[in-house]
Amino acid sequence: MLTLFLSLALLLMPNLPSENENQNLTIQITGLASSEGQVRIAVYNSAEAFTKTPFLAQEVKVNGKQTVEATFSLPEGDYAIAAYHDENENGKLDTNLVGIPKENYGFSNNARGTLGPPSFEEASISVDESAQTTQIELS
Repeated sequence: MLTLFLSLALLLMPNLPSENENQNLTIQITGLASSEGQVRIAVYNSAEAFTKTPFLAQEVKVNGKQTVEATFSLPEGDYAIAAYHDENENGKLDTNLVGIPKENYGFSNNARGTLGPPSFEEASISVDESAQTTQIELS
C-alpha cells in the first residue's frame, strides 16, 4: 500500500526543472537595412571566445520581414550575442578598406565598442529562467 501511495505521489508531482535543463532564449533582431538576405546570429559563452568561436550560431532568412527571431536552447549562464545583416548572403560581414563594417550589426544589450566590438561583459546577458527574450537593434 505504501508503494502504491508513493508511486501515485510521484506521478502527480509537478515536473520541476532540474539544474541541468536548458532554457530558451529568443533573440529579436530589428534595424534591418533591407528586406533581403539573412541575419547571422552567434552566441558566445565566454570572454575568451567572444567574437572568435561561437558556442552556437544560426542564420535566419529575412524574406521581406522588418524583424527576425531566433530561439536558442542554452544552459543557465552568461552569454554575449553578436548579429549582423548579411544582405548579399556571402557569409561574412563586409567591411570597407579600413575595416569598418558596411553591413548593419549589433550586440546584446545594444552594446557598442569605441574602436571595435564591446567587451564580453558589456554585451553579457544572464540566462537563468525559461522563455527569456532579448532584442538587438542593428545599425
